[in-house]
Amino acid sequence: MINITIGEINNLLKNYTITNGIVYQKENGQEIKDEDIILKFKTARLIYNEARSSYQYTIKQFGKTSKNLEWFIKQTMEKFSINGEFNTFGINKLINNLLASNGHYEETMSGSDLQNSKFTIFVEPKKDYGLAYLKLKFREKNLDISNFNLTQDLSKLQHDGISKIIINFNISPYKKDNKPIKHPLNKILEELEKLKKEAQSLGDDVGVNYYESNIKNIISEHPLEASPEEWDNYTLEQKEQFFILKMKEAKILGDKDSFNYWHANLEMLKSQDKEETLKR
Repeated sequence: MINITIGEINNLLKNYTITNGIVYQKENGQEIKDEDIILKFKTARLIYNEARSSYQYTIKQFGKTSKNLEWFIKQTMEKFSINGEFNTFGINKLINNLLASNGHYEETMSGSDLQNSKFTIFVEPKKDYGLAYLKLKFREKNLDISNFNLTQDLSKLQHDGISKIIINFNISPYKKDNKPIKHPLNKILEELEKLKKEAQSLGDDVGVNYYESNIKNIISEHPLEASPEEWDNYTLEQKEQFFILKMKEAKILGDKDSFNYWHANLEMLKSQDKEETLKR
């Protein structure tokens, strides 16, 4: 299950933002590359926006409501089957039907207005968020989807007042990205390290000290970090790489306590991996 909580939704919205479809970390403006985080953030935005819209509509219709926004978020999560719920809400049925399909789904609806139907999350301007959510749901089953296409057959609209919604998409096995963990300013650090070695080969102590100082400043001001969402999505290998890089940072900064801390974490991770392997 996705098991997204209200707390996680709030945390995602607090830490990330989106501009022109690109997700950024609010704190430093860094573009987020981890697709799992991007999908979770867009899902959080979808749920929050839908809940807020229902909340504001209720107040507009009745002048007030005894329910707070958190109540509307919880209800929206149930409607969307965020944590695997099954109920009679239209969007809940649609999501679960798509999950059970082989990539082809058809349904007849009254009229033709998709903007006021359960299909609205798969048309603009919500399509990007809706697809992110659907992808996240399929990844629970270790599956990925692509080439999502929704069309509307209006041939019977004039005569019967109905239209047919046809949804097609490709399904394939999901392969988790196991890309190496690198410092966000890795290219700059590599170039400085290269220049430092060149200075060393020339016996240029002033140059060596200059480049070392720049490396230390970058690491001190921009240490390698991982948000809770990023850490949860790391593979075991990526977590080991993270600890090793943190040890390298501590060594460069001459921080023995920090080095010992990250080394202990690395050894603990390896120990846990051995225990899991023996259990299999």
